[in-house]
Amino acid sequence: MDGKPLYESGKLLLEQAERIGNPEDFRQAAKMLKEAAEAGYPEAQFLLGNCYADGIGVSRNLIKAAAFWGKAARQDYAP
Repeated sequence: MDGKPLYESGKLLLEQAERIGNPEDFRQAAKMLKEAAEAGYPEAQFLLGNCYADGIGVSRNLIKAAAFWGKAARQDYAP
């Protein structure tokens, strides 16, 4: 599975949620990012790490945040 389309959709929904503030959009965006991250897409792994660090769409969890950031870093992704 290619994680790029899921990442792009999740990122777009996250940006929309930030403008509108709908909690369900945050949750759905995090779900899409998680699917993309689990498919190995590094940009999604990094952004999902940020979501876990800040509790956006998911429960705040710094251990999971660090794990996803680490996965992205192991693929040489550094924004």
